[in-house]
Amino acid sequence: MPRSFRHTTARLLIVLSAVVGLGSVSVRTDGLLRRTIEDINTTGYEDSPFLSADGKSLYFMYTPWSIWPVFFGRSPYVSGPERPGHHINPDRNPWEDTDIYVSDKAADGTWSRPRNLGFNDNQADCCAMTWDGKLFAYQRSQRPSSAYTDIYLVELSGTTWIRTPAGPNVNGLTSSESNAHLSADRTALYYTSNRAGGFGGHDLYVSHRQADGTWGPSANLGSKFNTAANEDQIWVSRDGATIYFNREPGPTIMVSTRSSAGDWSMPTVVRFGGAVPPAGEVSVTDDGSTIAFAEVRPEVEDIVFVYARRLATTPFVAR
Repeated sequence: MPRSFRHTTARLLIVLSAVVGLGSVSVRTDGLLRRTIEDINTTGYEDSPFLSADGKSLYFMYTPWSIWPVFFGRSPYVSGPERPGHHINPDRNPWEDTDIYVSDKAADGTWSRPRNLGFNDNQADCCAMTWDGKLFAYQRSQRPSSAYTDIYLVELSGTTWIRTPAGPNVNGLTSSESNAHLSADRTALYYTSNRAGGFGGHDLYVSHRQADGTWGPSANLGSKFNTAANEDQIWVSRDGATIYFNREPGPTIMVSTRSSAGDWSMPTVVRFGGAVPPAGEVSVTDDGSTIAFAEVRPEVEDIVFVYARRLATTPFVAR
């Protein structure tokens, strides 16, 4: 979730559906997870959803720690269960006791009990994305108890996870790189960084894979995407022609599309039935029918995972 809410505890994780049409009002129900919500919803903190391209897998971050008290000068405490397979942080550091999980959608529309992906450790694993369920781009702390995060790629080879850092052209020694998105052809790595020299506190960057397999020098996406505000949590379509990201304050979901001439449109605010929810961390199915994101609900100390479904005859409202 956007950084200002990254450590607010999710008292209740709800997956909602919203049928969206031009000029309509989003109608939401909890029907998508009605029969299995108790397996995903806990008294801990769930965040950073990523819906697979086929809409059949939901990846997310989980920690049993409640961080909400920190905003009121109190200490965090364990409020959620230890999910099966959750790593045990040796020093019980609440800022690093996060793992990445996945829940799969059954034929009847229910979701499976979340399972630990297996490559998690004690360095704040978070914010994973994948195109095939085998190669993931994600973030973790530079080292145990470090204030900075780096981008890593991890791939399943047989039964073994092989983790590789994105390298010095992506990861800085005195900056945080986070919320990675790997292009579908694996040649471009998009991410957020608070490194010096950008337009604002956090900007969007891209690095391209070089002939030797390493990641090349990173480039700021420029003033069309980045402003004096914070830009974060980029998602790029399989064909590379649509970019979603979020901008703070808000946070607000933004979208930009690339023309046949290769020019990117000026990013616009995404509206759902005319509403602009405080939300981010978008992912969209390949067929463009479903968009998923995390919505901030501070009045209930909650982060809610939301689906919006495109009507057959009308697009998502974006203006």
